[in-house]
Amino acid sequence: MAEVVAGSPAEKAGIKPLHVLDNGSVLYGDKVVAIGGNKVDSFANLQEELASRAIGENVAITLENGEAEKRVVYVQLDANPVSR
Repeated sequence: MAEVVAGSPAEKAGIKPLHVLDNGSVLYGDKVVAIGGNKVDSFANLQEELASRAIGENVAITLENGEAEKRVVYVQLDANPVSR
């Protein structure tokens, strides 16, 4: 995920975005690797998984940070969770 919208369920869950600093350095954020236990390996796959869920549904999202550490956060889905 390259962007986390302010006030979104993702931000409330603590999902961290990718940042490119002025000097060109990259601070890697969280990568979504699974939703509800289903592996996510592309942006299209992420969109499909989210589209198959209902607004208001609580889903477990498995994240991987820049050090390859994984954690699970729980997010209550909002309308248009990917395109916001």
